[in-house]
Amino acid sequence: MVESAVIQGVGKLVEYSADAIKKQVRYLCCYSCNVQTLSDEVRELDIKRQSLQQRVDTDRNNLRDITPDVEAWLRNVEELKTRSDEILGDAEEVKRSCVCKWFPMLHYSLSRKALKTANDSVQLRNIEFREISTPIIAADIPPVPTTSIVSFKSRDSIEDKIVDALKDPSVYSIGIWGLGGVGKTVMAEKIEKRVRDEKLFEHVVMVVVSQQADIPKIQSHIAEGLGLPLSEDSPVSRQRKLHQRLMAEKGILIILDDLWERLNLEEFGIPSQSTHAGCKLILTSRNRDTLTFTGVQKFFQLQILNEEDSWRFFKVNIGINVDDDFPDDLVQIAMKVVRECKGLPLALKTVAYALKGKERFFWNNAVQELEKHVPDNIPGVIRDVYGSLQFSINALEGKEQKYLFLLCCLFPEDHYISIEELLRCRMGLGIFKELENLTEARDKVKAMLDILLTRSLLMKGDEKRESFNVRVHDVIRDVGIWIATEEGMEKRIFLIKHGLNKWPEVKENCNFISFLFSDYSIILPDTIVCPKLEFLRLDFVRRSTNYYVELPKNFLSGMGGLRVLEALHIQSLPQSIGQLNNLCTLSLQECKIFETI
Repeated sequence: MVESAVIQGVGKLVEYSADAIKKQVRYLCCYSCNVQTLSDEVRELDIKRQSLQQRVDTDRNNLRDITPDVEAWLRNVEELKTRSDEILGDAEEVKRSCVCKWFPMLHYSLSRKALKTANDSVQLRNIEFREISTPIIAADIPPVPTTSIVSFKSRDSIEDKIVDALKDPSVYSIGIWGLGGVGKTVMAEKIEKRVRDEKLFEHVVMVVVSQQADIPKIQSHIAEGLGLPLSEDSPVSRQRKLHQRLMAEKGILIILDDLWERLNLEEFGIPSQSTHAGCKLILTSRNRDTLTFTGVQKFFQLQILNEEDSWRFFKVNIGINVDDDFPDDLVQIAMKVVRECKGLPLALKTVAYALKGKERFFWNNAVQELEKHVPDNIPGVIRDVYGSLQFSINALEGKEQKYLFLLCCLFPEDHYISIEELLRCRMGLGIFKELENLTEARDKVKAMLDILLTRSLLMKGDEKRESFNVRVHDVIRDVGIWIATEEGMEKRIFLIKHGLNKWPEVKENCNFISFLFSDYSIILPDTIVCPKLEFLRLDFVRRSTNYYVELPKNFLSGMGGLRVLEALHIQSLPQSIGQLNNLCTLSLQECKIFETI
């Protein structure tokens, strides 16, 4: 029995050994076949890789996250391609040098590697994916921290009440209202950060609406916060897509900052309370009626700061700790300055930055300037802050800084102003004649913007954008527009009007014009006679993504001195463009003309 078992075992061993030997011999005999198989399989795998990569690129462009298994598959294919290139390269080298007859083990090794890699390629090619991407939850990215926020007892209690209202299932919409510069946006940003930290909502999206509500832009910002791509579809299609996505969300907070007029939220695609209670809103505005007409349920008014809070806020922005004493020689003057700022945080902040590090005589002059009578024709919305902001603007050192600030005021409210835009304007106007190159000019603009930022006359823009950019607070911009329009700059006359529904009266001696039209059916004059005009900016707010304005053919014929022309959402350039012999800068943005070039 033992002998039989031994013989049987030896037989099996011989059988296994024979099979193994045959397998190894096949590597030598089937060398050419294995190499060709590898080449064919890798080619088929690469076809599948290219097809999948196109889908991956498309989904990434549409702000979608690629699934980990797809990412791993692409990496594995790349690694296999590296291996196969090395094997096929060695095989080609062996073929050219004819060394295989002298080194059969090289033949054997290449054949074995080729077959294994070909089998790996087949396995990768047979893998199928149910999905290759998922929506990016962009709203979960924490916002940029708001700096220099001083805690006020009165504001803290309002913040707590707003958060409590958000937790109330019966409350759908909340309104925050108050004077311009009183701190509505700061309050909205604090609420945004707090609800994120406390995880009260799955998604939080904050969008600035501004005086001219650009529906496509607002829709895109909300959709971006949800990871939803909105292409250049029709208005109805965009509205339907956004509405469907919002209806699918269980808990979302949308903050619409700086409303100026009544909005039909359903026109944007935002569902009403009756159709979807899981979507809540916070809206901010200077005007309570605007919020009422938009359908706000619960209101919170931000009042000006009391004397104690004004003093604390001023001290922090001047660079003194809240609990520390003010220098004895300046305390009485500083108190007068604070009183003249009327309890408005914006005025307190800009004046504090203008006085920071200054000597006593500068403080004395500040009190005199702030106590001056405000002109009777100052608009009511900026009357309370006009004196303090005018002082801050006039305190800028050198006319170039003031000139740059006024140029920033030429752009629409809440516009992200890039260095490139300012550079084009200033170079087109011939302001940088003494500079030798573009790099020097860009550095100079950036340096001056930094000064305006430190003075709180400008705000930081969108840090997610590639180019450095800034914004102007709407109240500061209003004062800047008034100063530019009424006082001018070096005898240059500014005409800045935004929110127009018809063409305004234009005097022949205007030097700078910036118009923003809210009515896209505007009737334009055949020609404008402004021979001294140096700068012209025209923007037409669109109600849909496929609307453009046609400029009359002789529209520019009376502007022989024009040096800078900026136009947005126009159909084409008029024939009279050829008469602008002094034109140095032409900037066209989102214009139909690009689709025909």
